[in-house]
This record gives sequence, C-alpha cells and structure tokens, in this order.
Amino acid sequence: MTGGQRQQAGDPVPPDFMKKELSL
Repeated sequence: MTGGQRQQAGDPVPPDFMKKELSL
C-alpha cells in the first residue's frame, strides 16, 4: 500500500517494485 501511495506522489519507483506490490 505504501508503494502505491509513493508512486502516486510521483516518486521514481522501478517496475520491479510495482510488480512485487501487485503480487502482494
């Protein structure tokens, strides 16, 4: 959940992190 919020803020999050979050 934190990663998603960070991405919305416009932080440079790698695709790997996004994939991991989706898996979670």
